Amino acid sequence: MTTMPTADLGDEDDGFLRVTMLGVSLPIDVWKANNRIADYHAANKEKAGDLYMDGLARLVEGFGFPPMSHRLADRFVAAIKERMEALRGKA
Repeated sequence: MTTMPTADLGDEDDGFLRVTMLGVSLPIDVWKANNRIADYHAANKEKAGDLYMDGLARLVEGFGFPPMSHRLADRFVAAIKERMEALRGKA
């Protein structure tokens, strides 16, 4: 009888980042958010700055946050990118 390989992934899911903005605090799946941001960028990179950022802010609001400025949406993207880099370094 052959032995089946196992993988103990532990008891903690470190793929989430708790983000608090405008009085709302939500656990964000970092990979999911990063994929949505990348898909949005690929589909909209040719748009003018204001139009691009309007859509980006709407994308972030889609996670459950209230309406926000372009600046705050940009800070959300930066936080996701920073966490992605940290998680990739842990792999």
